[in-house]
Amino acid sequence: MIERLHQVYSVGSRPSSKMLRVLLILWAMRRGNPEDKCVVFCEHLEAIRLIAAYIGQRGFPSIIYHGSMTKKQRDAALSSFASDRDVPVLIVSKRAGAVGINITAANHVILESAWWNPSIDSQAIDRVHRIGQTKNVHVHILIAQNTVDEKMHAIQESKRSLIDSVIGRTVDDERKRLNVNDILYMLQSPLDVAARRARR
Repeated sequence: MIERLHQVYSVGSRPSSKMLRVLLILWAMRRGNPEDKCVVFCEHLEAIRLIAAYIGQRGFPSIIYHGSMTKKQRDAALSSFASDRDVPVLIVSKRAGAVGINITAANHVILESAWWNPSIDSQAIDRVHRIGQTKNVHVHILIAQNTVDEKMHAIQESKRSLIDSVIGRTVDDERKRLNVNDILYMLQSPLDVAARRARR
C-alpha cells in the first residue's frame, strides 16, 4: 500500500503538492488547537485509502466514510469520529457525505478535489457548517496549478454565477449539467488557452 501510495501521490521521494498541503493544514490545525478535527472530502475510494495511509504514517489517524459501507457502518464511523479524541480526521467520499449527515464534530474542511457542480461542494461543506456547530469553520479547497483543477474551478464559478443570477427561480437542469463545451474546456492544455487569448 505504501509503495502504491508513493507512486500516486509522490514525485520521486517527494510528496505531491496536494498531499503536502493536506499535511500542512493538519499540522497547522493541531498547533492551533489540538482538539480541532478535520473532514477531508475526496472523489474516489482508492484516493481515500491512499490519503488515510499517508497521513496515518505522519501521525494523523483517520476514519473512512464511503458509500460502499452499510448504514450501520457509516453511523458507527460518524459516532466514533465524534467521540474519539485521538482520531482528528474523517475522510469522506464526496457523494456519500455531501447530503444528509451531520459532521459538526469537525471545524476544518479540506476539499481534496473540486467537482464541476458547485452545489456538490457546497453541500459537503454544509455537513460541517450547520446547526450545532460551535466553532469557526475553516474551508480549504485544493486547486493544483495548470491542471484540470483550475478548469473545474472556473466551471464552478460559471455555474455559481448562473445560479446567483436567477435567485428565486429554478435553474434549467440543462444549464446546471456539465455540457460538451465544459468538457472540451477541461481537456484543453494551458498552452492552447494562452494561445487563444493571445490571438484576441
